[in-house]
Amino acid sequence: MRCFGHDGRGGGRARREACVLTGGVLLGLTLLACARTAPVLEAPEPRVEAPAPQSPPPLPTVTVAAKKGRTYANIRLFPDGASPLIARVPVGTTLVTLGRDGEWYQVQVPTTGQLGWIRVVYLEE
Repeated sequence: MRCFGHDGRGGGRARREACVLTGGVLLGLTLLACARTAPVLEAPEPRVEAPAPQSPPPLPTVTVAAKKGRTYANIRLFPDGASPLIARVPVGTTLVTLGRDGEWYQVQVPTTGQLGWIRVVYLEE
């Protein structure tokens, strides 16, 4: 910290060491004063606040539709009609989509949380 009041240039080294600064806070500014000079005001250091965390965008959803006279749709282990059946979901069920492979959506089974695949033809977007 330099004392600027003695000779207009900040004083020599000996003068800076001999200068005793006293301080306080006034209206958010640090007030420093030397016995030989007028008070010197220093602005407070700016605060840097972290940005608020943002939630990830929601995943797209689809709804099981009444197609081909069915009241349910099959969810399979892999995107293939011959793949093992892992669940049946009723018409009107909303499913979260996690991916797509051609005519198949990867979804999460609402009752078990298991991941499976459902054909696009049985869905409304």
